[in-house]
Amino acid sequence: MPLKTWSILKPAPGDPEWAITHSLTIMEYPRANVTIRVCSRGTQPCRHIRIDGTNGSMELEPIEDFRTVKHTTGLNEGIAKVDTLEIKMFIKKVTDKVKAAGYHDGINRIRFKSPSDRYAGQLQELARIIRGEIPNPPGLYEHDLKVHKVSLDACNLSTEDIK
Repeated sequence: MPLKTWSILKPAPGDPEWAITHSLTIMEYPRANVTIRVCSRGTQPCRHIRIDGTNGSMELEPIEDFRTVKHTTGLNEGIAKVDTLEIKMFIKKVTDKVKAAGYHDGINRIRFKSPSDRYAGQLQELARIIRGEIPNPPGLYEHDLKVHKVSLDACNLSTEDIK
């Protein structure tokens, strides 16, 4: 859990004043800081994730195949058509364990097939849990509670009732 969370929340340029569509959140941890930026109107043509660390970075762009997703903004025209997604990972210096996994110093590309439905697997697993075919994963409740608390903190909302 973050030690402290700061967020700046406002409407993106061109969005109504009441719409909180542009945010910057900084989360402080004992040995790291995390920044999360979200904007309904950005310079990137699609949603992406970038993580920077002391020994490198990784980026997933796009995070999904937008041919099957239509945004209300209609801005997905011209987005690259992708059948595979790619993580571009830059490593300053590999350890023996990382080298044994097949990675090297510099840029590594990890490609995988784009899922046709990003939620289907999760919903199928939930249905199996509800039917009693598989147990609820241990610690899921506590994990979800922490995720919701961090999400509320990032939205500058009160979390006093969450224990």
